[in-house]
Amino acid sequence: MKAGFARLDITPPFGTPIAGYFHERITKGVLDPLELNALAVSDGENTAVIIACDIIGIRMTVSNMIRSRIAAKTGLPVSNIFLTALHQHTTFRLMNEPAVGNATDPVYLETLYRKFEDIARLAIDDLSDATAETAEG
Repeated sequence: MKAGFARLDITPPFGTPIAGYFHERITKGVLDPLELNALAVSDGENTAVIIACDIIGIRMTVSNMIRSRIAAKTGLPVSNIFLTALHQHTTFRLMNEPAVGNATDPVYLETLYRKFEDIARLAIDDLSDATAETAEG
């Protein structure tokens, strides 16, 4: 078994809408950076990537588009690419319809989508021997 890890900053520019709490809020500063964190695992024949996102949510259509981009960049099957949004209420969401808190800046969004591709590649490139253990107690 092999495992690889990667982390990238995805903090949006000031002025990006923030989701959560059902009213419009706009970023004015940074308390903690937002990140993508990726884990790649491989059994030597199959590789999968799990990416955790510091955002409130991702619409399935956007998730599928991101997963397709990652597949094209890495050669992984789309079915081996997993995204999860950690659902913080002080960050944006990725939707393809108008809503309070959606990230809408096309330059930032394209950069973000490329970072999803990059983090998957970085985690795969970091694959090295690993062991998995379980315990019960």
